[in-house]
Amino acid sequence: MGAKRFRTRQHWYRTRAWVLAGASVSLLCLLLLGTVVPYLLFIVVLGISFTGTLVAMSIDRANTILYLLDRERMTLVRADRREELGLDQLIDANLLDSTIARDYVRQRSRAMQEKGATADDLRRMKKVFLRYCAMDVGLGTLSALVRPLERLPNGKKDLVLLRIRDGREMLLSPIHHQDMVDAIAKLLHRPASAPPEQQRA
Repeated sequence: MGAKRFRTRQHWYRTRAWVLAGASVSLLCLLLLGTVVPYLLFIVVLGISFTGTLVAMSIDRANTILYLLDRERMTLVRADRREELGLDQLIDANLLDSTIARDYVRQRSRAMQEKGATADDLRRMKKVFLRYCAMDVGLGTLSALVRPLERLPNGKKDLVLLRIRDGREMLLSPIHHQDMVDAIAKLLHRPASAPPEQQRA
């Protein structure tokens, strides 16, 4: 039986931010064109907005992550990294919405600080936590954009919290999040006494 493939949602946060900012500044410059704003500055603003949008689109398009799950391991793949986790390394997988996920990592950060963790330790924890998540949950530079979106109907998105026996926790953003949680639970709770040949049948 081949590995199950779970793809991430495609988000365009950077592109949306650049389009919104670029359109706002360009419109303001257009309204003031010829008085406060010279024509050359207007052209420069348009050029920066267009270039920034193209770069943002390129980054957003590249931020695609793939999760592979078979009977022996879970493989996490992104453009610059690939990591394999044996199923015996996994504790469980649970659903979290984006708001709860943000609160969860903040609570964990506070707990680490109380135990004497350094700023580097906290940055490392957050990096591991979000390494294979394509969705901005409001911990980065786009926090101000993410939170208003969450107030919209269906603005909150379900994510998967993967807990690993070495103490790491990873937030995943598959499209079919419930299917992933069910598949992991099924594999983790299969009869331990069954031989590998029988399990593959």
